[in-house]
Amino acid sequence: MKEEKALNFNAIELISSIAKVVRNSELSDEVLEKVSQHCETLAEYLSVNKQQAMLFAVIFVLYSKLPSVNLRDLYSFIGADYIDALRFKNDLGVLLKNELIESEEYYSKQRRKRNLINTGLIIPESVINSTYTNCKLQQKQVEKLDIYEFCDTVTAYINDRYEDKIDTNDLFRYIKELEEANTEIEGIEYLLKMRLLIEERILLYVMIYDMTTTANFTSIERILKAIYDNARQRMNKFRELIFKKNVLFDLEYVNLHEAKFSNDAQLELTSFCMEILLGEDAILYQVKKKNKDILSHEEIKPVELFFDGKLKQEIDFLSESLKNENFVELKYRLTAKNMVSAINGILYGAPGTGKTELCFQLAKKTGRDIFQVDLSQTKDLYFGESEKKVKEIFIRYNNLLSKSEVAPILMINECDGLFSRRLTNTQRSTDQTINTIQNILLEELEKFQGILLCTSNLVENLDSAFERRFLFKIEFQKPSIEVKLKIWKSKLNWIDDDFAKQLAKSHDLSGGQIDNIVKKIILNEVISGNLPSNDEINEFCKAETILKKTMNKIGYK
Repeated sequence: MKEEKALNFNAIELISSIAKVVRNSELSDEVLEKVSQHCETLAEYLSVNKQQAMLFAVIFVLYSKLPSVNLRDLYSFIGADYIDALRFKNDLGVLLKNELIESEEYYSKQRRKRNLINTGLIIPESVINSTYTNCKLQQKQVEKLDIYEFCDTVTAYINDRYEDKIDTNDLFRYIKELEEANTEIEGIEYLLKMRLLIEERILLYVMIYDMTTTANFTSIERILKAIYDNARQRMNKFRELIFKKNVLFDLEYVNLHEAKFSNDAQLELTSFCMEILLGEDAILYQVKKKNKDILSHEEIKPVELFFDGKLKQEIDFLSESLKNENFVELKYRLTAKNMVSAINGILYGAPGTGKTELCFQLAKKTGRDIFQVDLSQTKDLYFGESEKKVKEIFIRYNNLLSKSEVAPILMINECDGLFSRRLTNTQRSTDQTINTIQNILLEELEKFQGILLCTSNLVENLDSAFERRFLFKIEFQKPSIEVKLKIWKSKLNWIDDDFAKQLAKSHDLSGGQIDNIVKKIILNEVISGNLPSNDEINEFCKAETILKKTMNKIGYK
C-alpha cells in the first residue's frame, strides 16, 4: 500500500493540526478558511477534495481513541448539528470508495433502512501504517473487468440495496463510478454514448447477469424491488415496462415475456442488444437461451428407420441433398442463376409413420442443429403480436444461420397450423390476422436461404400457394408388410421370423403404433418378470387399433 519515498511534510502533524482547529468549530467559514491550506495539502496526499480531507483527519484522530467512528461521533467532535452533518454523506462515500476508510454496518431491528448514526467507520491498517511512516499512499488500482465480471459486480451492489445496506441513490452512484472505471468495455461505452438513464442501464446489466448465469429471463417485479427503495418510483417503472412505454422497447433492446399474471412478467434481451453488449459471445446465448427450441445434432440419439419403394428413394434423395458439400454446391449454383438457394421440404401423410423422427435423423446424419418451432408460441391474444412472432421465427433462424458453419434446419411440426388456407371472408379481425400471417410466410419463404423441413398429418388443410415453395413434397403412408417386418425384428430381436411375419401381416400398424406396443411389452416384463406370450402380443396389437375401430362405428372417418 505504500512506496518507500518519504513525504516533504509530516502527515500525522498535518492531520492533528486540522482536527485541532475544526474541533467544536461548527465548521464556520472563518475556521474553514484557517485550515484551507492544510486541507489542500492533505487532499493532494489522499487524492480527494479538501472537505473529504478534513473529514478524514477528524475520523483518523477519533479512531485513535475509539474502536470505530460514527456520524454521532463526527458531529459531536465538530460541534455541528446532526442535519448539517448529513451533508458529509457523499464525501464519506468517496472515502469509502477510495478505501481510505472502511465501514462496519449495524442495522435497526424495527426499520431495515440503514441507520447512519450507527454506521461504524474505521481506518484500514495499511493507511495507518503509511501515514505513521510518512510515506506516500499508492493510488488505488482500479481492477479492470470484462462484461461478465462487471455485471456480477452490479448484481452485488443491487443485493446490497435489496438488503438495505445502501439506498437507491447510493446504488446509482456506485454503478456510475463502476461504469466510469470500465469504459473500455465496448458494451458499456455504447450504452453511455446512447445517454440512457442509469435505471435503464442497470436493467440491461441485470438481464445479462440472469441470462449468462441462470439462463433465465429477468422478473420485472423482483428486480424493481431490488433497485428502488421508493414504492412510487418502483410502481412508475413497473407500468412503463408492463405497457412497453419504456425506451428499451423503442430501441428494440428488450422483449416482454408473456405471463398469466402481471406480477409474473419477465424481460429478455433481444438478439440485437445481445450483440451490442456481448459482441462475438452473443451467439452463445442466442442459441442457448431458452434452449427448448434449439436442438444440437450431438444430442440426437441415432434411430434406425425403415422405408421402401418410392418413399425410400425420395428420402435418400433428400438425405443426399442435405450433405453439406452438396448443399453448399447447390447454393452456389442457384445463386449464380438468381434463384432462391434453399431446400424446403414437407413430409406429409399418416400419423406415426416417422416424419418427425426422420427430420431428427437427417439432422444427426448431416451434422445440422435443429431450430424447432412451437406453434403455440405464435398464437397471441393481442392483435398484431402473432404476426410479430411469425416474423421473429425467421429473424432468429436467419441469425443462427449467419453464425453457423453448417446451416441448421428450421423444423415446423404440424405445419398445417401455420400454412392453413387463406380466408376469403375476412370480416373478423381474427380472419384478417390469419391471412396476414399467410402473406408473411409466403414472403419469408420467397427469400429463405436455409433448410426448412415441415411435417403435417392434414396436408389437405394447406394453402395451395405454399405448394411451389416446397422443393421436396414427400408423402408417408402406412408401412408395407416388408417394412413392418423389419421394424418388428429391430424392436423385438428375440421373436422368431414366423411370428414377426404374422404380426406384420395381421395388424395394420404404423411405426409409432408398433413403438407403443413395444413399450407395453417392456412394461409387462418389468411388472411380471417374464416376456409376454405371442397371444399376449397379439392382444396388445388389437388394443392399439381399438380406438380407430370405435370411432368408425360412430361415424368418424
